[in-house]
Amino acid sequence: MRERLTLAFLCLVLVLCTITLLARSYTLERVIRQDETEEIHHAAEGIGAALTLRIRAGEMRHEKAFLEGLVGADRQIRVHRSSRPDVVVAGPKFTGHDDPSRSGDIWASVDVPGGVVTVSQSGDVLRNLVFADPWALVLSFVLLAGVAALAGFLLARYLSAPFRKLAAAAAALGRGRFDLDLPDTKMPEARALASALRTSAGQLQERIKREQTFAEHASHVLRTPLTALRLELDDLALQDGLGEEATAAVNRCVARIETLDNVSGELVELARRGSLVAGAETPLRDLATAAAQRWADELGHHHRTLTAGVDGDLETSYTPGPVEHILELLLVDVLHRSRGGVRLAFEATGEGALRIQVDAADSVRSRGRAKQPGSAFVRARAVAMALGGRLDGERPDEGLEVLLPRR
Repeated sequence: MRERLTLAFLCLVLVLCTITLLARSYTLERVIRQDETEEIHHAAEGIGAALTLRIRAGEMRHEKAFLEGLVGADRQIRVHRSSRPDVVVAGPKFTGHDDPSRSGDIWASVDVPGGVVTVSQSGDVLRNLVFADPWALVLSFVLLAGVAALAGFLLARYLSAPFRKLAAAAAALGRGRFDLDLPDTKMPEARALASALRTSAGQLQERIKREQTFAEHASHVLRTPLTALRLELDDLALQDGLGEEATAAVNRCVARIETLDNVSGELVELARRGSLVAGAETPLRDLATAAAQRWADELGHHHRTLTAGVDGDLETSYTPGPVEHILELLLVDVLHRSRGGVRLAFEATGEGALRIQVDAADSVRSRGRAKQPGSAFVRARAVAMALGGRLDGERPDEGLEVLLPRR
């Protein structure tokens, strides 16, 4: 996005500058042509007056030599008389057309006795005045392109920064993260997107809470009455005086109650194990590697070491967002309340649950006592419980254990 915005800004500036330069050149050429035309006209009048005096005085000899003393370096004088051949005198820098009326030259004519005097100036003079130094224009365009590119890059970076942050937040939401880092910007479009992402994250988090509540409620409402009914049937089967048919019916009811109890347990477990975000599951190997690298980098900044390990089925997949969220909160707590080396262990249990153990070498003490859990630890425990898991332990030096269902 930044590259496209920078290129668009650069092209826009160059196009506008080119149009401005062309318009300025056209206007400047018209002004210079008008001034040069007036000057040529005055020069023609002066030369015509001098020739008129010579003609009236009868001094017609050496007319060409006389005109050579009046012609400019980039001008031409033509004297046309019907009774004599034309006299043409041109300066050394004159590059105009022989007939100025058919070219872009600047010219003016005045009448003299028996003919016409035409003074012309090459049109190249205008181009030289307007484009006196083409390399200066090229250098100006290069500098302008550089400044425009830099300004475009800075502007594009400023404009795209909120959207890059929104893209990162959307990716985090797709991984199951609900603590989105949204940009604080005044751009209406970015604010609308941030509001939509915030709403989506809240809705997904609320859905997880409802699923957890449903699973707990279903487990209590379904399985508790079934257990009570089975106990009553077991007591009834042990009573004396029941016939063989009644006893067989009671046993069949108990078997069916056991089947129904197993089915309800499977349904509750299925609700708890459902994927939070379809398609976002990550194998334990990749999840543990990324988390361990994150912890190692952060602990390394504080001159602390990390020992990490993975056990169980490494291909077991989990939604990475909630795990990353809990680990980031625990990392903050470990940095705040412990010191020394840290051990981080991941394990996929036989039931598919994820167990994470965190052990620190020593605790940070304040007034002889270990620091109490902070807000990061409390939030980590709340997130684990919202996912149907738990966070055991109170101090990193004594060991913390996170147990999460496979979601």
